[in-house]
Amino acid sequence: MQSFVKIIDGYKEEVITDFNQLIFLDARAESPNTNDNSVTINGVDGILPGAISFAPFSLVLRFGYDGIDVIDLNLFEHWFRSVFNRRHPYYVITSQMPGVKYAVNTANVTSNLKDGSSTEIEVSLNVYKGYSESVNWTDSEFLFDSNWMFENGIPLDFTPKYTHTSNQFTIWNGSTDTINP
Repeated sequence: MQSFVKIIDGYKEEVITDFNQLIFLDARAESPNTNDNSVTINGVDGILPGAISFAPFSLVLRFGYDGIDVIDLNLFEHWFRSVFNRRHPYYVITSQMPGVKYAVNTANVTSNLKDGSSTEIEVSLNVYKGYSESVNWTDSEFLFDSNWMFENGIPLDFTPKYTHTSNQFTIWNGSTDTINP
């Protein structure tokens, strides 16, 4: 599989790694931070547990670019910063986790010059929702050769059925979070 980084902005999809001489190196999602909403009451032992929510975290993307000369490098960096710095939130998908998208709203782009015509670029994106989302919807047709990413024990010999003949059927949860339908 060819490595890629895709941006979804509204209904427009843009594969930014299609740019000539741009190489996607890797992506790293920082560990989510939790907000503990427990309540402490004076005179009562312990706490009253509250709902746990997730704070924003960073998604760090690394790229390499080999230009022709310093002028080419400067023009590329000018264009590249505008790709990630937008006026409204958008989604980012990478080839490392093609079934997961991240809602981001701000970006910090730093460049580390390697020589006169090549650079390594690090993009730190703020995942403002505090969690990632599935690229596909559960009502989309499921095929094992597609970009679905199940992590919670779907059997490999499972054949999906879209016409149900009984009032009970299995719902596969591709998330690590509990879903209450």
